[in-house]
Amino acid sequence: MTMRHNHIGCSIKQNRRNFIKKRTRRSVLISAVTQFKEFYQDPELAPVVPYMVFNGQSMITPHTTLADIHKEQPEWAIDDMASGLENLKAIVEKGHKLVYQVYSEEEIQKDRSKANVHLIWCPAEGADPKQPYILALSGGGYGMVTNLSEAFPAAAQWNALGTSVFCLCYRCGLPELFPKPLEDINAALRFIRRHAPQFGIDTLDYYIAGFSAGGHLAASWALEEIGYGEYRGPKPLVCMLAYPMTDLWDTLSVMAEPGQTFLKKTLFGETPDEADVEKCNVPKQMTEDYPPFYIVHADKDPVVPNWNASRMEDAAKENGVRHEIEIISGDMHGFGAGSETDAAGWTARALAFAAQLEL
Repeated sequence: MTMRHNHIGCSIKQNRRNFIKKRTRRSVLISAVTQFKEFYQDPELAPVVPYMVFNGQSMITPHTTLADIHKEQPEWAIDDMASGLENLKAIVEKGHKLVYQVYSEEEIQKDRSKANVHLIWCPAEGADPKQPYILALSGGGYGMVTNLSEAFPAAAQWNALGTSVFCLCYRCGLPELFPKPLEDINAALRFIRRHAPQFGIDTLDYYIAGFSAGGHLAASWALEEIGYGEYRGPKPLVCMLAYPMTDLWDTLSVMAEPGQTFLKKTLFGETPDEADVEKCNVPKQMTEDYPPFYIVHADKDPVVPNWNASRMEDAAKENGVRHEIEIISGDMHGFGAGSETDAAGWTARALAFAAQLEL
């Protein structure tokens, strides 16, 4: 099913009011002029700073403001970024730890790149322990992980709707990157299972969400051959994808240089193996066992063409996979929670899609 939306929802503003009402110790809200030194100087929040824009920390120097970031990245809405950060502050104020190292010290000693893989825990107040949680994967072209603009604001909205979220900072920007990010998803799910009582979770059920490159990663994890089946991990109940690269090679092939060549080499090396590349083409690899999925995508996305969504829809129809495609108006990419776009409220609609499925 394909939907087209041309409305601006009000759920984000209501969620933001809810966050404000719940605040206790702090009285100053994050705004366009808030400097990141507030987080650098806070011993409880400082650990999350490296994972706000992982591998792109130069974007958030101590004197950087949200207005500065928005000027450089216009589709990163100030209110969404602020809501995500306010949610993190509220979580800390309730006594929760935010950041968890995924790999053991022994595993890191064998591969130092694993030291950067972390989960940021965003629990929903009063969440049912048996309710599925969300594992959220931000995008960044496999060169960064842009939690500040994507996973954190979306997590704030999902938290307000009663669903807990783990935001995964996976490995990126490394030579011959694949399948390292898929290994990181597997390690993150194992970590969550091992520490389930600590997180108040009493279920193996989860949804996986992804944005752009993170959308490709989430959609790939849902493939049995290279994802959950390869790692003998639990299959996600539902995929919730925002402007995802699903046909990775074709998407990279229409990108401008030098980014196109750089990304191809980063992901697959100097001489990509055609068989390995083809395994990452999610629509072509989809089978009838693929989980239900929800996609939101702009009709004039200048970075990831929306035929990525169309190809997923065609494959789903061919294989009898339940799905919902939401095409919004606009020439934008990287809008995250999208509260200032026609996508406003998509996080709630994706969650409703997941909830109404007879799984």
